[in-house]
Amino acid sequence: MSIEDDRYGVSAALRQIARALTLGGGSRFRALAYDRAAKASAALGDRLPSLASENRLTDIPGIGPSIAAVVTEILETGESRLLARLREEHGPGAGELMRVPGLGPRKIRTLCQELGIGSIDELRDALAAGRIRALRGFGVKSERALARAVARPIEPQRLRLADARAIAAGLIDHLASAGIAQWVEPVGELRRWRDVIERIELLATLSDHDLAWRRDASFERFASAPRVARVTERISDRMEVALVDGLSATLHMTARRYRAWATFVTTGAERHVKKLAAPRSLRGARTEGEIYAALGLPFVPPELREDEGEIEAARPGERFDDLVRVEDVRGAVHCHTDYSDGVATVEEMARGAADRGLEFITITDHSPSAHYANGLDEARLRAQWSEIDRSRAALPIDVLRGTESDIRRDGHLDYASSVLRSLDVVIASIHARFKLDEDQMTERLVTAMREPIFKIWGHGLGRLVMRRQPIECGVPEILDALAESRGAVELNGDPSRLDLEPRWAREARRRSIPFVISTDAHSVTGLDHLEYGVALARRAGVRRREVLNALPAEAFRAAVRP
Repeated sequence: MSIEDDRYGVSAALRQIARALTLGGGSRFRALAYDRAAKASAALGDRLPSLASENRLTDIPGIGPSIAAVVTEILETGESRLLARLREEHGPGAGELMRVPGLGPRKIRTLCQELGIGSIDELRDALAAGRIRALRGFGVKSERALARAVARPIEPQRLRLADARAIAAGLIDHLASAGIAQWVEPVGELRRWRDVIERIELLATLSDHDLAWRRDASFERFASAPRVARVTERISDRMEVALVDGLSATLHMTARRYRAWATFVTTGAERHVKKLAAPRSLRGARTEGEIYAALGLPFVPPELREDEGEIEAARPGERFDDLVRVEDVRGAVHCHTDYSDGVATVEEMARGAADRGLEFITITDHSPSAHYANGLDEARLRAQWSEIDRSRAALPIDVLRGTESDIRRDGHLDYASSVLRSLDVVIASIHARFKLDEDQMTERLVTAMREPIFKIWGHGLGRLVMRRQPIECGVPEILDALAESRGAVELNGDPSRLDLEPRWAREARRRSIPFVISTDAHSVTGLDHLEYGVALARRAGVRRREVLNALPAEAFRAAVRP
């Protein structure tokens, strides 16, 4: 997959440029401009190529002529000459060195340029040899501080799932294009759809013919990928590399006849695989299902292989073949338009959902309290209803009227009850006052969950993956209040949210609270967040019968009517 085929690719490249500019000691404002452009391009999604082809990228706030030229180059070629030059200037290990406490961009640049240091191990060697103290800007005191820093375990670099999948897609494309391996596929945390990825793991399946040559050629191809900074380990069937982003990646190799076994071993969390203690006599199994069957278990889907009770659930005979799938979901729920902070019109969003084979879409723009997101007052909300009616009449899809209503400080929802009851769907979410103490936040949310209307608890704990911690509140108490009221829990598929976490979704299941798998789409491309929401649901063991938007449009409308 080239960069232009992936909606996160352009954004990821712009973020890397911003990071490289910071390392280079250039204008801080220029680096910030690229960072803002990365966010803007991610929000635009599939509108980005069309805007580029129409020479309208500079219409986007935050994208000037120079950045527009870089974006166009990435879209047309899959590469950025600016990014390639910056990587060459700073060395491939600069991203790894940023993980060392006390090392800022200026010092990293000095280490790379003066001593050719490109990894934490090379930094340790230089410190041991006393080579650091002589560098300008360091000295004995800095050397001692760095020695203490690298003597402690360094936090591994981590990436959001979506960003890691984009990088993995590029590595897979690089490997597959050589025609050496029969299959190259993600395993490990990626195949389990973990929300944060510490290591990218890929499995290459090789033909038995010329196996040794194919293994060596695949290793060489992997090591030559543009993102690879250096090889850190190579053994007979595995190569580990450090990427320029500071992340680690592993390529596993297997002969075709052992593909199922290798996929099984490299997919599950270590605890899951060890607990099963599958004998190596199963190496010749044709499918992973055969391996589980030989162990007296039903097939355990990859998303569940964490040793969080899935094996114990399977042993009495529980099956997982009714976990919700993408194709089970009939409607796109939680969708924003240009009435609030989305970038597409009502009709564009509805048409995008119809093009994806969905039967209905809910238009749920922000409520008045969300002034930062251009929330709709009652007059604008009613004006939007007319546009919804026109889209419903013109398109082969049901378009439902809704809102993402802010949960105010006192726990009550935006809009008068009469307005809320005139809608088809109400999503109740927190967007402000995140720092209330645990008791205050719990009371706020319990009050909201007890509202006598049917409400969907939107991105429940308000977290942003790797950027904002979940709010502090008594989740069990809130779920108890929701179970006693009328409502459902949203499983938010926005890759920056992925909220609620599986452990809390499992608690909702124990209380028989239904779910809605949402996209939280702010663009037509955002409708594709559905696959992330479904993966989140599967990680929690959610069945299709527990998902309200797996119902037909009219049944869904009846189930969630306020």
